[in-house]
Amino acid sequence: MKETMVLLLICVMFCGVIAIEKEQVLQRWNSIVFVKAGNIWVVGMDGNDQTKLTNGKKCDHPVFSPDGKKIAFNSVDFKNGNIYIMDVDGSGIIKLTNNSAFNDYPKFSPNGMRIAYMSNRDGSWEIYIMDIDGSNQTQLTINKNCGLGLPIFSNDGNKMAFVSSEGNNGKWTNSINILNLSNNNIENTINNAAWWGNITCGSSFSDNSNDFIYSKIDDYGYTNLYITDLTDNTSIQLDDDYGCYINPLFSASSSCIAYVNSSTNQLIIRSIDYQSKSLISDKINTQEEPEFSPDGKYIVYVADINMNWEIFISAILNKEQKRLTNGGGSSPSFAPMLINGKLLDYYGHWHEIGE
Repeated sequence: MKETMVLLLICVMFCGVIAIEKEQVLQRWNSIVFVKAGNIWVVGMDGNDQTKLTNGKKCDHPVFSPDGKKIAFNSVDFKNGNIYIMDVDGSGIIKLTNNSAFNDYPKFSPNGMRIAYMSNRDGSWEIYIMDIDGSNQTQLTINKNCGLGLPIFSNDGNKMAFVSSEGNNGKWTNSINILNLSNNNIENTINNAAWWGNITCGSSFSDNSNDFIYSKIDDYGYTNLYITDLTDNTSIQLDDDYGCYINPLFSASSSCIAYVNSSTNQLIIRSIDYQSKSLISDKINTQEEPEFSPDGKYIVYVADINMNWEIFISAILNKEQKRLTNGGGSSPSFAPMLINGKLLDYYGHWHEIGE
């Protein structure tokens, strides 16, 4: 009887381990989703287990849900583009938007219940939001011409940042708008937002959702970094050396920031002291699309290697870099991270496994 109980206990423990390992594989924790040759792929943060999830979908801009169970993405055909959602193993693909326009840049809300996106279904690019099953599609902006700026949620889910453009006698100016999602009112407007190519030069909320970092064009055409305190609308300029700084973002704890110097094609990591706003600079050679890991210890980015865009990951402390793709890669985005038996998402929120 005693031996039977021991064997039963071993079997239960073994089966439990197998179940956990299986769930980890299915959930794709501690991994990165990206685009390669028009399809969605995932790869572990260590560079292993690279897996193709879609086939011939002409996909772009994938993003994990905060609980790590779903991936939303855009897929384009000859006439339009729509938002899709799927399980993290590539199964269960569902078309969420279905119209003859272009719908792009999906972003999950912090609670994972809604998806914001851009659409030109009414003639101009505007910001929309919908439930994760595609229902309750609602237009948030009207006549804002939001084609240059994808929507960004604040970490607390109460605000959204987007970019609007306004033309006058052939001259266009861009503004970053902070939208209060509880009443759909714009509470802050930042004029002269910088842009590069066909998209704005990035912006990011701090972990407490009170500070906002962005790139702004000065009177001489240089792009410099600013932080605005959204509680009192005061701003500080982080650099005054007439640079070309784009794609700024806060780390998970807002203890440091990252941005790209487009003049030197370098990704710059800076620690920041919120008391004195002092900055310490450290440079890593790179180019585009930086994103911090949920724990703030790593950063993923895209670099130009022999005329191919490839994805790299770098540790923040020791600057050790690892190439994750070979043969192309773009639009990298982190999955939630499994830390001490719980999941930490990219909004800084913790989840119990199986929620």
